[in-house]
Amino acid sequence: MNWATLAIIIYIALLLVVCIHIISVTKHTNKALAYLLFAVFIPAIGIGFYLLFGINYWTKRRYNKKSVADEEILQQIKKDIVCYNEAAVPYKDKSVQQHSELEAMLVRDLGSPLTKNNSIKLLKNGEEKFPELLEAIANAKHHIHLEYYIFELDDIGTQMIDLLIQKSKEGVEVRFIYDDFGSRSIKKETEKKLKEA
Repeated sequence: MNWATLAIIIYIALLLVVCIHIISVTKHTNKALAYLLFAVFIPAIGIGFYLLFGINYWTKRRYNKKSVADEEILQQIKKDIVCYNEAAVPYKDKSVQQHSELEAMLVRDLGSPLTKNNSIKLLKNGEEKFPELLEAIANAKHHIHLEYYIFELDDIGTQMIDLLIQKSKEGVEVRFIYDDFGSRSIKKETEKKLKEA
């Protein structure tokens, strides 16, 4: 194998690595396409340009520092939750003692400590959930906090929106978080109505 063949193989390998990096890291499609075309059709210069100007090394370093700091904070929060759980429920009744493994999992894996003076009702499906939810919203006196990944603006969704607007007008604090991607049926007009209310 001569030097020219080896150089071509190394260049093609480098080009493939750079193209894969461009596709996996660049968020905007147009920008990624521009970098790809530049790297492929202007040999060496295109790759050099991307390596010099296409990668934001400063942001990457800053992000890595933030990740380390966030991890330290997360570990401290986990310790605090365990301490809170032990202090909040110093005595544990028989129902808690019977489910001690579940309690440990809630604290350890979900960061959800036990608290006093709560009650739970398990709702297994939409037929059970939505009538209860609409009733709870209608009876709310102080605040309503809702969070949805997928929210459909069907009959039930429309009832909920109307009820949330009504409760807000009654002075109840309403917070409604939904994922924009998973809740595409919520149009700008509905969003405007909610914000105004």
